[in-house]
Amino acid sequence: MATASLMIPVTKVSPAYRIIRRPLTVIDHLDTIGRAQHARGLLVQEALGAAFGNGCAYRNAPMYIVLTVSSAPSVAEATPSVTRHRARWLSTSLGDGKASYCEIGPEKGIANGQELHTVVFSHGWALGPHAYRHSLEAVSQLGCRVLAPSLPGFAGTSELPPEELSFAGYSSWLARFLQSCEISKPVTLVGHSFGGAVAIKFAQEHPGLVDSLVLANPVAAPTWSYRHGNGRSMDERPLWDWGRHLGGDLLSPDQVVRVLPPVLGDLVPNLIQNPLALWRVASLIRQADLRSELLQLARRDLPVTAIWSDRDKLISRAAFETTCKALATEGVVVEGSHAWLIANPAQFAEIVAVSISNACVGP
Repeated sequence: MATASLMIPVTKVSPAYRIIRRPLTVIDHLDTIGRAQHARGLLVQEALGAAFGNGCAYRNAPMYIVLTVSSAPSVAEATPSVTRHRARWLSTSLGDGKASYCEIGPEKGIANGQELHTVVFSHGWALGPHAYRHSLEAVSQLGCRVLAPSLPGFAGTSELPPEELSFAGYSSWLARFLQSCEISKPVTLVGHSFGGAVAIKFAQEHPGLVDSLVLANPVAAPTWSYRHGNGRSMDERPLWDWGRHLGGDLLSPDQVVRVLPPVLGDLVPNLIQNPLALWRVASLIRQADLRSELLQLARRDLPVTAIWSDRDKLISRAAFETTCKALATEGVVVEGSHAWLIANPAQFAEIVAVSISNACVGP
């Protein structure tokens, strides 16, 4: 599918051109999501209008289509006609074990006789969809069906067999899960942190099932940091450093009230019920290197939005820059800690909406 993408200026421009409903300093840049052909402008406007409402317009610029959101509406303001759906907590059998998951939207994704676009969310290490509930509900207000499985080993879902404990194994599991949910059309796939690595592998192995990809602070590149011009890999990073920054992330003063309770609500049960699974997946994360998969996605011209937060100490800026280089994109930098999308559901949903608009514009 050919896609039209957007350049959305956020810095060094009038506030009339922002899409993130926060001060302009929140974003370093939200550009080069992709080049678009001018003839597709009306289709872009129509797709964005469906997501954001009448506050959207577009204008042409050389090589790009520029989105104007004059009032930068919130998701709730932009979609007043969309029925609000609460999260439903369900489970299914995949033959090799139980899968717990969250679904938001009408049953089977059918509303007024029409099938809604599906957003699939892949969560971070040691968590589950409960921690992201408010953010996922915000995404559903775009008029989407949201499916958020608990990945194997977390939040009530059976572990993968030892021989399948790899990102390819998680990708295969996700394919079986979507099949059990009768998903046959391409989805917008969103992954956070460890879930980003799962999303990358799935998109690479199942191109027909993904029409756009959103990677929030993804585990992808093996780079930890640079010292004296030499890169240090993630497996060189001591465990105490991971733990120190995880604690700092959860206790970030401006986000602690919004982040700590939902995160602990998933983290503590996972630690109590299956600490070995957390250890095994943590070891997998430390060895992650998905640059080859990222290069394949870039060659395929799949719409990918890569996001990093400026106070994230778990995924380094060096790792994010390596990821963006492999994807041939500049990426998006938002204000916040590693769990920014839990702290700011509306901001997260608005970024996802842009990715959905890319997928909605046909050839």
